[in-house]
Amino acid sequence: MTASPSTTVAGTSGVSWQTGAHRVHVDLELHLPEIQRRRATNAAGSVQDLDTLRFLLTLPVDQPTALAGLDAYERRLARRAVRCGFAEERAVARSQSTLIRRAEPPVTVRLISVFGPFRRSTLQLATTFAPYWRRRLVVPSGRLDEILLLEATFYGVGVTVADANGERTVAASAPFQPARFTGASWLFAERIYGQALSSATATGQVSAASRS
Repeated sequence: MTASPSTTVAGTSGVSWQTGAHRVHVDLELHLPEIQRRRATNAAGSVQDLDTLRFLLTLPVDQPTALAGLDAYERRLARRAVRCGFAEERAVARSQSTLIRRAEPPVTVRLISVFGPFRRSTLQLATTFAPYWRRRLVVPSGRLDEILLLEATFYGVGVTVADANGERTVAASAPFQPARFTGASWLFAERIYGQALSSATATGQVSAASRS
């Protein structure tokens, strides 16, 4: 998938990419304090390692955790988190060290829109984003298949019709109510942030936002 240039205004951003006949657009809320922290510590990029992110979610933010209390696998993940600037190791005594988680997700996904014809393939693409946030289809004006519209409603996918006069909502997106924030959700946020970061590099949009 190829990301198009993002837009960044007052802590918001959008990233788009093309998938075959469909275009996916993700509306984001930038977490500027976290982006600023990454820039200040030379950890401005994204981390796309699921095991490390899952491990970090078990730790409190900005609170020390004794390294002695971690098993060998967790200590390896801790070292990885320190190397990428997502955590800090701090000595508290000659033979004692603590790990302090510094990182949080840099963005929150607010809406995922899939643009394309009103077909089952378009709906199927939208359903793949169900674990991450609200979804909608944006389709051309014309007669809508009532069975497919019912399926979209069943899966909580909104349907918006777009034409030269603007957009009209036919079915609203279902509210997103996750039971908990998971490592997979954080990984998705990091991947989307990585796209926003790379596509904004030429214009400095994310950098400008992080300094505001």
